[in-house]
Amino acid sequence: MTINADNQNPIMNSAEERRRRFLEEFEKPFKCEKCNERFKKKKYLREHKSEVHSY
Repeated sequence: MTINADNQNPIMNSAEERRRRFLEEFEKPFKCEKCNERFKKKKYLREHKSEVHSY
């Protein structure tokens, strides 16, 4: 069992959890700082920021 640094809740370090983290971090490495949405390409992140957070 590990501790999630964001909210200090224990989470199981199961194979399913490791797979989910792998997919988030390696298939979609670009993360929006404002809403935590992830993108495959930096271009998509830039487009997202300009369309969603441009106010």
